[in-house]
Amino acid sequence: MTKHTKIFNNGWFAVFALAAGLTGLVFIITLAAAYDTYLYAEFPYAVSGSNYVFYFTIFTNLLADIWLIAVGISILVKKEKMRCFLFKPELRMLLAAYLVSLSIVYYATILPQTGFYSSALWFYNLIDFWNHLIVPLCMTALLFFSADARKIDKRILALGYLYPAAYLTVIFINGGLTSWYPYPFFDPAWSFYMDNALNSTLMIALIIVALFGILGLIQLGALKMYNHRIKTSKER
Repeated sequence: MTKHTKIFNNGWFAVFALAAGLTGLVFIITLAAAYDTYLYAEFPYAVSGSNYVFYFTIFTNLLADIWLIAVGISILVKKEKMRCFLFKPELRMLLAAYLVSLSIVYYATILPQTGFYSSALWFYNLIDFWNHLIVPLCMTALLFFSADARKIDKRILALGYLYPAAYLTVIFINGGLTSWYPYPFFDPAWSFYMDNALNSTLMIALIIVALFGILGLIQLGALKMYNHRIKTSKER
């Protein structure tokens, strides 16, 4: 164990990880449970609360919450092998890259279109703030401030696309069956595409390429920064 990871192997960090993970779970459950009652009037596009699982933000935050809870448990019950697996730099980098990617896309493209919830629903703005900013920052910090002596292999960059590729496959299959897509720019019938099948196919393909490009750049940047930190730490 290195000087970078000692702090992340004590009871206080376990409590923090459990609290953060459980808070995230409560927020996700709250969004899904309250949708039909409170949120539908402002966001009727999202058919029902059960559809929240199909949002990349929700599902990815759910993975992060599970990771945090598992880390907290592994520390408290002193399962070193489990903790070491969860703290693999490749796993932490992928989680951080996914979360930072969704944060950038959300604040740059989606929020300007949808806006915030009304003041009466301020609590849901807090949840969005948690999912799109706090958790991405937290996972990024856990990547860079808990570095150990292992560098990240560049081959992980290719593996990093498997999760978003699987996600897209699921939402397009679900969309084909239900005519509902979590994001309008994945919907071939979106009015922006001018009801032209060729235009919609090409635009969706370009959007996917752009999103994968953003993810690739974030992964590459995180990998270089992480490996550089490892290198400089060894030289001290």
